[in-house]
Amino acid sequence: LGRQLDHHTQMMTALQDTKEHVRRRRPWLRAMSPTALRDYHDLLGSRIVQMISCLENQKGAIELNAWFDYFTFVFI
Repeated sequence: LGRQLDHHTQMMTALQDTKEHVRRRRPWLRAMSPTALRDYHDLLGSRIVQMISCLENQKGAIELNAWFDYFTFVFI
């Protein structure tokens, strides 16, 4: 199943029904509009500063992969 909810749910990229694609894409369009992205600016900036601070305090090798996972989980 992976990230699909069940065997009957198709991923957006696999949809061939235009109306269903538009219906499911609508929330993403609002979330990624220029106005919405401007609103994310302050939150994103503070999270970047927080991540840099955490990385600066790390000793030895840093697994950036894990840190980017943490960052995107908090932000998204």
